Amino acid sequence: QAAIVGMNNGLENGVVLGNVNGTIQVTGVQTGGTSSIGNLTSNFPNPIGDIHNHPNNNPPSPGDVYSLINIRNQFSEYNTRYVITQDGTTYALVVTDTIAMNNFLQNYPPYQALPNVSPNFPNNLFYEWSDVFTIYNGDKAMALSYILDKFNAGIALTKSDSAGNFKKITVTENIINGSNNYTQTTCP
Repeated sequence: QAAIVGMNNGLENGVVLGNVNGTIQVTGVQTGGTSSIGNLTSNFPNPIGDIHNHPNNNPPSPGDVYSLINIRNQFSEYNTRYVITQDGTTYALVVTDTIAMNNFLQNYPPYQALPNVSPNFPNNLFYEWSDVFTIYNGDKAMALSYILDKFNAGIALTKSDSAGNFKKITVTENIINGSNNYTQTTCP
């Protein structure tokens, strides 16, 4: 993690985590683009996750969700995608239910506007994501967590607290006087 946080090349950089005979090992740092890590590679027989940075303060993106789904479907132990922002905030997307994850993928396939650019949610989900994002002054983590929960994606968005413990971000929608209102909580 320290090697990735210390990189200041304006690009996404990442490593793959692997389980080798019960020991967690890490690949060397791999460099992606300005808005996508691309395909991280490893020679691990049992990759279990990855860590990459976002060279700004953005939390995980819809593209990170779809990448995790695709990799999880190739490697059954690949459960976690960590994202570290420029300011050091660490998030983790965690697979919680593989069946729900694949149903989500089937019902809401990614929208790929341009090649070599991270995919996004299909329009109907993107519009809901955008509503939460707009109402809460650009809180992308809140918008992503809301979509993952509402549409039963089988993936949880978590955030590390000051002690290094990851807590799930939960967003609840309430209708107040005819307007949507969203409340964010973190699980203990």
